[in-house]
Amino acid sequence: MDEEDVAPLGSVLKQLVAEDLEVMSLEMLAERITILRHEIARAEQAIEDKNDVRAAAETLFKS
Repeated sequence: MDEEDVAPLGSVLKQLVAEDLEVMSLEMLAERITILRHEIARAEQAIEDKNDVRAAAETLFKS
């Protein structure tokens, strides 16, 4: 995927939160929640991984 093919994160998030939930069916809302929960878990894992790398680097440079 090229960098040009990816919309800026801020604009994607703004679009997501601006969507009208009233027009969505129960099934669409449930699917949206499932997808968002998966994305939250993915982001939390990325944070954990980055914290692990930082801790390892700090340990290395303290030695």
